[in-house]
Amino acid sequence: MRQQKFRPTRDAVRRAMISSLLTLALAAVSTAANAAPPALTFSDTEVTMTAAQAGKIVYFGVAREFYDAGVTVTPYSGIGEAKAGETVVVTPRRGVSPSALWAAIDLTSGEVAISYPDGSPVDVTTIEGDP
Repeated sequence: MRQQKFRPTRDAVRRAMISSLLTLALAAVSTAANAAPPALTFSDTEVTMTAAQAGKIVYFGVAREFYDAGVTVTPYSGIGEAKAGETVVVTPRRGVSPSALWAAIDLTSGEVAISYPDGSPVDVTTIEGDP
């Protein structure tokens, strides 16, 4: 019997990614008032996070990646350290997937940046039901 591959819809993946990242972001405690969040920028091969102030940046990413044999959901996470204005660069093995969601949390201030590589806005009001 031929095994069928699980193929989640784009909306289901986005809802799960947003829910997971917002849960993690809400766990971060804000310790500095009026601090700017880290800036997220993307190229075809790298995710760059620019620190607004010196300290550690925790990053999370979830990508839906397509292969010849199907599709898979790949998580990314880590901690980088940078001085104010410096960058932390992440280079995913297969490049930056256009159907990914990335978040960067400044551990010093608790500020959070969440973005898609294509620059489309993250609309948290569309989350419905139990992901």
